[in-house]
Amino acid sequence: MFAICLSAALPVHAQVADRIVAVVNGEIITLFDLNRRFEPVMRQLEGRTLSAADEDRLKAMKRQLLDRMVVDTLLMQEAERLGMRASDAEVEDQIKEMLQQNRMSEERFREELVQQGITRSQYVTELRREISINRLISTRVHNKIAVSDQEIAEYFQANMKHLGSGRTVDLQLILLPPGEDVETLRQRIQRKEIDFAEAARQFSRGPGAQDGGYIGSFAFDQLAPAWKSALQSVSPGEISAPFDLSGGTALLKLVGEATGDAPGPDVAERIRETLAKPKYEEVYSNYIERLKSRAIIDIRM
Repeated sequence: MFAICLSAALPVHAQVADRIVAVVNGEIITLFDLNRRFEPVMRQLEGRTLSAADEDRLKAMKRQLLDRMVVDTLLMQEAERLGMRASDAEVEDQIKEMLQQNRMSEERFREELVQQGITRSQYVTELRREISINRLISTRVHNKIAVSDQEIAEYFQANMKHLGSGRTVDLQLILLPPGEDVETLRQRIQRKEIDFAEAARQFSRGPGAQDGGYIGSFAFDQLAPAWKSALQSVSPGEISAPFDLSGGTALLKLVGEATGDAPGPDVAERIRETLAKPKYEEVYSNYIERLKSRAIIDIRM
């Protein structure tokens, strides 16, 4: 959250003529605001000669960013209307939690903000907006989404046709390059010094690393022999012994398994998340359209 809010509040060092680029129910968005949010993109392009096509893409990206800022403004206005605006105490509690997680003092936090060129007040404003909007989305979007057991069963059956019959395993993977001490990492996971998902995000060079090593569900009888051997005596929730894979060394975690016509609880939860995603996108899109239909929006860019 620290990085997200910082990037949203970065200053613009270039001198630009300020003007209004959008008005949302009387609340203005200025060119300065837009350029401030767009600066991380421009920093990546410093020193490069841009073609006409590059310029066109940048214009399109900036317009998309403005559209997102309009939506954020609508959402914040709605959160305030419904009494969901985050309080000062809630914002400060969030900051304290972030500092504890990062083992950072308040003094060091302020130094980091100075280095990024923003004030603590700006950071608080962005964080308040984020908390308020998340609360609104939780109550007005997430709570409207339901995935039934029947939908899960039907999805499972449809995918079993492709995966094969019999035992299905739900897996996470850590793949370390040659020379890495995989056994020590395995022992750390078993001692609960670090969980498998976090270890995958930090150390894995394999697929799904940023998703905690999750690589999906597979028919056990279609796995490669080395994978089958590694999983042979592993129960759900346990980790395999290290084995060679793609020139490195791998660990597998058996997240869950299913046999026959019904998925196990872990597989069912993954299916639920898969089915919920398009429902969320539809409900969210409809909600934003309803807010826009009641709003007075003037785009001047």
